[in-house]
Formats: sequence, structure tokens, C-alpha cells
Amino acid sequence: MQKELRTWDETIEAILRGDRERFREIVLEFQDGLRFIVAYHIRGDAERIDEIVHCAFVAAFRDLERFELGRPLWPWLKAIARNEALKEVRRMRRSAQLAREMLQAELMEARAAQEPSPDHLTKLRRCLDSLKDSAREMVLLRYAEGKRCEAIAQALGRSAGAVRVAMLHIRRSLKLCLERPEA
Repeated sequence: MQKELRTWDETIEAILRGDRERFREIVLEFQDGLRFIVAYHIRGDAERIDEIVHCAFVAAFRDLERFELGRPLWPWLKAIARNEALKEVRRMRRSAQLAREMLQAELMEARAAQEPSPDHLTKLRRCLDSLKDSAREMVLLRYAEGKRCEAIAQALGRSAGAVRVAMLHIRRSLKLCLERPEA
């Protein structure tokens, strides 16, 4: 790898003495390799990858005085970029978990809002009681016992089509009954 053929000690010493512009040489030399390292861990869009690489360079600049002169620069930078990428992965996971928890809370709120009130249940019972015995039996078989139309048809000695049509009429009748104002 050509990155290791060059020694970076002189550049790093110059940066540490205050020549911050020399850090640009390091950035230009290693940015493509660091993008590849980050892309391996993130698999995101180019903008996010570049942002993480930028954070890695900022971290490297901030910690440059801890770099051991005489050692290869590439593995050190690669480790920093990998750590920045893994921090982003953890942040994304926490964000996704938070989003899942928020969605779950919203779903629970929506379910609670949809639960019928005691008055609604009382009215539904009255509407069910107003049905003919055969219609009430179909409703109980379908919704209380969870039977499909074919099983209801078999239990009542009717065709499945006749049960479907009857259930359609029953549901309409119950809807109208529930929408009717109390007398």
C-alpha cells in the first residue's frame, strides 16, 4: 500500500508546532481510504459517509499529539474512522429503537381511543338483541367464535354465499341501529 511508503513524522511534527494547514496533506492522502472503511460499516448515503469521515479527521487532529511518531499513520486513522462509524451505528440503532417505541406508544393510544365506551357497548347489546334469532346466531358464530362463513354455512345448513349476503345485511342493520340517536 503506497500510503505506508511515506513517513508522516515531519508533517505531524509541523502540525503540532502550529502549521495546521499541513493537516490538509493527511486529509487528501487518506480520505478515500477512510470513506471505504466507513462505507463498509454504515452503508448509507455519500453525505452521511463524508460526515463521519470528517468527524474521524477532526478526532485525529484533536488527538494528533497522542500519535506515536515512527509508526504508520494509516492503521491509526483507520481505527479512528472505524470507531466513528461504530458510534454512528449505535446512534442509528438507538434512534431506530426510540422510533419503534414511539410508534408502539402511538398505536396503543390509537387502540385505546378506538375501544368502545360502556354506553356504546350497551347500545350494541340492544342492537344485537333486536336481531332475529338466526341473525344473532350468525353474528355469535362469526365474531364470538371466530368461525368463517363456510363453517357457519355448514353449521346452519346454508350455502356460504347465502351466509355472506346475510352477514352483509346484518352488519348494515347493526350500523344503522348504532347510528340511530337514543330515544
